[in-house]
Amino acid sequence: MTTTAYDCDKNVVASDTRWSAKLNLIDGQYILYVDDTGFNKIVHRLGGAIFCAGDGVTIEQLKKWWLAEPFDPENLPDLQHDNEFKVSVMVVSSEGERLFDAGPKQALVDPENNNHLHAVFSGSGSPFAGHTFMQCGCVKTAVTIAKTFDPFSGGEVKFCNISTGEGNLHDETMDYSSIMKSMSERGILMKYTGFYAANSENIQSIPLSEHPQFKQVSAELKAGNIRAYAPMGGTDIEWNEDRVNKLKAAARRVAEIEQKMKA
Repeated sequence: MTTTAYDCDKNVVASDTRWSAKLNLIDGQYILYVDDTGFNKIVHRLGGAIFCAGDGVTIEQLKKWWLAEPFDPENLPDLQHDNEFKVSVMVVSSEGERLFDAGPKQALVDPENNNHLHAVFSGSGSPFAGHTFMQCGCVKTAVTIAKTFDPFSGGEVKFCNISTGEGNLHDETMDYSSIMKSMSERGILMKYTGFYAANSENIQSIPLSEHPQFKQVSAELKAGNIRAYAPMGGTDIEWNEDRVNKLKAAARRVAEIEQKMKA
């Protein structure tokens, strides 16, 4: 799965870089995963950022829409066409406004003001990230610790100050095929039984290249028959017309902010 942590007070977001796919092979069910592909889950532009989880192909379309110049909020990819491949999305402006949020989340609420959120966490590692953030107040540390406990989060921790653009997203490839290529070349197969936690003896991992079905899986990856995910956890998002319109409205607000900044 994944871990994303957003500090609402500092307007900083962080996430892991792991992408995965479920496989049924001759010797059981596996999770095929790969880290540090350059295909990031956070994308920043001058007026704000979008961070995503779910289907990698759909996220590629969203990222290209988000970084297009000129930016056209109405040219949103069709998120309703294929109900099998879902995504969750959050949009935050450079001014710190949470403009759009669709997907399962955990929130750290101000005990004296229930309307104020200090931080928002998503993905399979969110409980660990949330607990850590309460101790240290740092989203980068929160995601780092979540990787220790959650086997579906891993790789380099990516982060971005949404107000300034400062961060480590410079390696962005925008190309979903980079995940497929990386999975074939250095992917890891994770097999687990029963209760699991990161580094548990219940988890057995081997390089994909060492599995008897390596050539078959590589061919499936190349053909696009295996899709990579950063699974959301929780309930899938139904992209109805109302939700799509709200996402477009969030994008229009980001475009307005950019026009003011450039004026």
